[in-house]
Amino acid sequence: MFFYAEASVSYSIILDSLSLKPDPSAQPLVWCVRDQLLKAGQTIELDFSVANFTDIAAFQHGMRFDPAVLQFQQATGTNTELALDQLSHFGAYRIAQGELRTLWSVAEGKTLPGVQPMYRLRFKVLQGGKKLSEVLGLDPAILAALAYTTDLAQRAVQLVFTDFEQPGINQPAIVAGDYFDLLQNRPNPFSGRTTIGFILPAATDAQLRVLDLSGRELWRVDKAYPAGYHEESVRLDEIGATGMLFYELTTPQGTQTRKMLALK
Repeated sequence: MFFYAEASVSYSIILDSLSLKPDPSAQPLVWCVRDQLLKAGQTIELDFSVANFTDIAAFQHGMRFDPAVLQFQQATGTNTELALDQLSHFGAYRIAQGELRTLWSVAEGKTLPGVQPMYRLRFKVLQGGKKLSEVLGLDPAILAALAYTTDLAQRAVQLVFTDFEQPGINQPAIVAGDYFDLLQNRPNPFSGRTTIGFILPAATDAQLRVLDLSGRELWRVDKAYPAGYHEESVRLDEIGATGMLFYELTTPQGTQTRKMLALK
């Protein structure tokens, strides 16, 4: 079904079907890594975890980083069920230009619960002063970010940067595979619609609210969510307010709150 093809200048997943098409109703495969402020001279290890890994038989993505800021050193797998190694699953032949390709495939799809650690990238920081999210990200020009199920249904792929500062109330310590994160809304500021993303380590009931500065509730959703990455859209006409607002995620594990700016 899937196999790797390695050449001197490229890596690719070869498919034996031409009927691949995306499934718009499916949740995307979401890669999570903690953001951080970079300091020159330090060696950093970036742990990439994955959410919504349901019946995934193959994934690929190209990552671009600024080689003037980061110097690649090593890629290692960190998941015992889906072992990745630098030789077989990472294409580093253009690493000096800031390009890294990641590919993995099996004959039949795998499912991992919650948010699972998958691989670690080690870099030396050559220049400090920037956040990781400013110098590293997925780049489809290097390799399209895609995932496929056993029956070749296509899944979208996203990369989200989670906070290195935890704003939660009564929030437990977070380790790889145990994320509980409320992400910054996007776009922010917004004038029409904005999207709020969050990550849950296990299936749970959760409440998402938008509040004004006085604490008055403007918008609310209560749902039972499966483990993984989720998004809710909020429209300006639904909240009926502008200016600085708060949004709040409450789960049995605690509460996190963030600010957002609504404009007319």
